[in-house]
Amino acid sequence: MCGGGGGGDGGAAAAESSRRQERIAREQMEQQRIQFEQQMALQQQQMAEQKRIAEAPPPPAPASSAMSAASAVETVPAAAAAAGDMAIPIRRGFGRRQLRTDIAGGTGGLSIPAI
Repeated sequence: MCGGGGGGDGGAAAAESSRRQERIAREQMEQQRIQFEQQMALQQQQMAEQKRIAEAPPPPAPASSAMSAASAVETVPAAAAAAGDMAIPIRRGFGRRQLRTDIAGGTGGLSIPAI
């Protein structure tokens, strides 16, 4: 009676499976290394750009056109306004009705020429 041996070649199949798993693991590690290097290069580029922006000279200062913020009425000196020089004309009665555009006589003026 046979002791049930007959094992066959089970060791070769296990070795092949092990080699296949190792090959897959190496491929995955290679892909991870490539992705890491790409990410590192991208971060280096971003860091260089941010450093260039941070160390850039400031833009030129705006031209000084006024000493301080003021309304148009306040910009005319009191002496010049009293003398009539550069006086700002104040229109009386300039209200909503004169700004209407849908009636005749408004700023936009509805003018229909007669034929």
